[in-house]
Amino acid sequence: MNPYQIMGVIAVCASVFAGVVALLAMQGVPVLVAFICVYVVAIWFMLSMQRRARQAAEGSDHPHQRISDREINTWRLASPTNGVMMSEQERQGERRFGA
Repeated sequence: MNPYQIMGVIAVCASVFAGVVALLAMQGVPVLVAFICVYVVAIWFMLSMQRRARQAAEGSDHPHQRISDREINTWRLASPTNGVMMSEQERQGERRFGA
């Protein structure tokens, strides 16, 4: 990335951070409390993104991983012509009941 793009991203993030703190302060939250809350939420969000990226890179399954993430590998196209998505369990059910 260009150094100017990096500085632009930093400026936008700082502006959003300041805007959220100002909005909370206008709602009656003390400025220090608003600053700390927004800061903690931002740090938590960044750490969770890093954890998810690390898990994706390692290919490891985590017990707290969402069901939709675990089942995404089981989805297949039922027919290339109609584009209907079916899970592996649904296809097995069709085989059993002859649907």
